[in-house]
Amino acid sequence: MGRVYQRGEVWWIDYSHHGRRFREAVGASKTLAQQVLAKRTTEIAEGKFFPNRLKQDLSFADMADKWLKEYSPSKKAPQNDPYYVARLKEFFPHHILSSLTSLDVTQMRAKLKAQGLKPTTVNRYHQVLGSILSRAKEWGHLAGENPARQVKLDSELKYWRKRVLSEDEEPRLMAACREPELDRLYPIVMCAGWTGMRRTEIKNVRVKDVDLDRAYILIPDSKNDEPGLAIIPSPLFAVLEPLIKPLEDQPDALVFDFRNFEKLWHRALARAKIENFHFHDLRHCWGSKVTMANGNLAATQEVLRQKSPAMARRYSHLTSKFLRNVVEATERHLAQNGHSPAQQTVSDPTATPPVTPPTIPINVDSQK
Repeated sequence: MGRVYQRGEVWWIDYSHHGRRFREAVGASKTLAQQVLAKRTTEIAEGKFFPNRLKQDLSFADMADKWLKEYSPSKKAPQNDPYYVARLKEFFPHHILSSLTSLDVTQMRAKLKAQGLKPTTVNRYHQVLGSILSRAKEWGHLAGENPARQVKLDSELKYWRKRVLSEDEEPRLMAACREPELDRLYPIVMCAGWTGMRRTEIKNVRVKDVDLDRAYILIPDSKNDEPGLAIIPSPLFAVLEPLIKPLEDQPDALVFDFRNFEKLWHRALARAKIENFHFHDLRHCWGSKVTMANGNLAATQEVLRQKSPAMARRYSHLTSKFLRNVVEATERHLAQNGHSPAQQTVSDPTATPPVTPPTIPINVDSQK
């Protein structure tokens, strides 16, 4: 036999096995403490009680705090983790790790969606939960399967951003970034627009990382945890050279000035009259240009330093003008090889009457 008792706001269980006394902190729920005590009593009666496994019955809240302290800081972008963890603890306030099931994960997702969160945001909560439970299993606090892995994430395909600058927006943005009070932005935007480098990568570029002789920027620590190179095109070289030359005796100096970046960036967008455009979209712009220039997704993958062709495809947005050129080139090719619909006779029941191409460009994406 054993007992449950409360110490402060935490309920504990107290029981004995082979003359040895065991006490466990369960959580803020008396009912849950009673359930755990019943479980221990049954395990002892059936000979299935193993004291060395007790560390597995950590509460989810304690494990989440441990994850936040010991694992989260090692991530590339941990800044939102405290918020995710706080919300997850609200969903599982009194649960012990071994009690979590795939149903709990499914219900959590349903509640988040009922609150109006997009599937992409719900997936982020799901991924953080999965990471917490994976570390629990790795650290010996969870014996069974990770229930978060038993529930599928929602597809995010239709939520992927496809925003690229149009032919008239790009010069307006560059002109705004060259205005006197915004000119610190110009080298940053040029670097993003001509290399597809991520904001953090650009922010961390030091003089020693820029090789003007070989025209590349070394990226020692990228999102993929692999070093990479960004080739410097001629327009960007003309911008970087006057920045690098005065700093050649300071190899560890940062190249780009990111002071008040957010404020200046939004001011530049307003001056250029550009809406719904993120700085990261410049990476999409460069990926799209590379793909349209060479038609090779493998090359785009290498230029953007991505791990898979699928990611390269995600960053390649073909403009309606480019697609129209492709269709017109196909039409000319078919005509030259005797496959023009106009050459078919009307008497032919399988013939397709000539179709006049529309004069209004198809709105495939944001670029006209």
